Amino acid sequence: MPQKHKATLKKTQPLAKDTKYTSARDDQLKVLSRLIADTAPLPLKAKVQWLVQAFSCLVLAALFTSVSHLSLSPVYGDIPSSLYHSQLIAVAFLLGWAAQTPIRQFGLMDSVVFGIPLLAAWIPSLQFFLLNQSSYLGPLLGPLVTESLTLFPLLLMSICIATSPVQLVQISGSDHLTSASHAALGAVSYSIFNLLRNWFRTFVLQHAGSLPVLSRVVLQYITTGLYALLFPSKLLFFAIPSILHAAFLNTHIPLPYSTSLLESSLAAHSSYKMLARQDSVTGYISVLENVQDNFRVLRCDHSLLGGMWLQPPPGFEKTSKVKEPIYAVFTMTEAVRLVIREPASTQENCLIVGLGIGTSAVGMISHGIDTTVIEIDPLVHQYATDYFELPTNHTTVIQDAVQYVQSAQAANHQTYDYIIHDVFTGGAEPADLFTIEFLRGLHSLLKPNGVIALIYAGDIMSESARLVMRTIDSVLGPCRVFREDEASENVDADDFTNIVIFCNRGPSPPQFRTPVEADFLGSYSRQTYLAPRHEVEQNIFRPRPTDRNLYITQSNVEILRDGQKQSAIGHWKIMRTVLPDFVWQAW
Repeated sequence: MPQKHKATLKKTQPLAKDTKYTSARDDQLKVLSRLIADTAPLPLKAKVQWLVQAFSCLVLAALFTSVSHLSLSPVYGDIPSSLYHSQLIAVAFLLGWAAQTPIRQFGLMDSVVFGIPLLAAWIPSLQFFLLNQSSYLGPLLGPLVTESLTLFPLLLMSICIATSPVQLVQISGSDHLTSASHAALGAVSYSIFNLLRNWFRTFVLQHAGSLPVLSRVVLQYITTGLYALLFPSKLLFFAIPSILHAAFLNTHIPLPYSTSLLESSLAAHSSYKMLARQDSVTGYISVLENVQDNFRVLRCDHSLLGGMWLQPPPGFEKTSKVKEPIYAVFTMTEAVRLVIREPASTQENCLIVGLGIGTSAVGMISHGIDTTVIEIDPLVHQYATDYFELPTNHTTVIQDAVQYVQSAQAANHQTYDYIIHDVFTGGAEPADLFTIEFLRGLHSLLKPNGVIALIYAGDIMSESARLVMRTIDSVLGPCRVFREDEASENVDADDFTNIVIFCNRGPSPPQFRTPVEADFLGSYSRQTYLAPRHEVEQNIFRPRPTDRNLYITQSNVEILRDGQKQSAIGHWKIMRTVLPDFVWQAW
């Protein structure tokens, strides 16, 4: 044996002799100590054992990373939670990879191994506390600070362990890997980690709510348990306070006791009560009722899909045929019925893309129109039916709208008199539903004299808004654009508003008839907003020298997603004026 290996073994032997652990732990530490010390090659069985443990650590790190991101979304929204998430992961991966050398020199790997389960056990409690500081931290710093103090150290330690088998990959007993080989193996490890992370996120969202164990916070505790099984540690004794917090105080866990605790907290600190809540495919969904002002809202993460007043406004008690929405502007989509069409249809039908609480669907159904609703989230449809009086006499398709339109085109599906496109949530619209390809598919489902209405919410002067409007007009035009209120006189201020775009298949822009009393359904909000009033001059959407693209396609859709980041920050701030901070944080 070379002299350097003899000297190294002599240094590591006292550590193995004096350490008081179980026999299984002794064997593992011996493998690890020899790995750290760059000793002679390990037996094949020992190498395989550590490779399995290291890969398992990489898998658990990917799972915890995905769940941590999802756990921030109810308080910050998906887009703000994502702003620095990938960069944080990259830095943690790089530092974890580089930390192997100093850890090898100072013999700290056993401390890292024992510390991982303890840190993982504390993260849900730490995030619970930090998320309650969201009003002070804001949507930019909040997610960064929260994950820097929780996920980052766990990920750094996990990556340090997970990538340590590189030291086992030696050409001979004493030859080390070249720098290029180290870099290549690091890149491969990082790619595998990201593949696992994205797969876990997709899996959790697809199956969220089907079982309590698949909720985001419960998965954090499950991953902690798997860490403890992989690396048993006596330090877990110090995790008892966090475990007690989970059992008695953490309202994020979807169990009867924690839900009851959440309801008590809401009653004590606000005028809201919780009617229902559950993780689902689009995020954390809940129904809240304001007992003081008599309205309900449907929440998805850090956004509201809609709401309704429980009592009609004064003077409309006897005439109202439908409940009033709290976002009255969305009744403007029903103005598709007011567009003058030749020839008029006797049996009209309507396709609605995106349900929310069902404001548009209720209006169209109430007018006797055969209505089909496409909604990706089954829980949204269930809550709209159970808590927001969505009628059952309509056709429901629980499917991604892109897939539905593609299959409808291929099957020469029926066409529609009206199409309503309303998919805003979380501070942004799903970008794939505004591409030229999707809009062309939607256009093919419209009758020759059909009308389509699309809702867009955002800063109307932003590049994203111009890009969306030009894309819509290029496929569905000629169109007319209306905003919910008059434009601000301050041209330099952000102009975040709701707008409705009306298009038809005719050669000229749509023209509206004057509404009659029957069009209003005895509703105050429809009397106020049904007839479009505040038209937007479309020359403001013309390309500017700074615009990167003219239209949105599947090949450049990421540009729209990038542009939505600032809009999502503005939406977060608006949402904090709609509901109190405590209500957003109490999920």
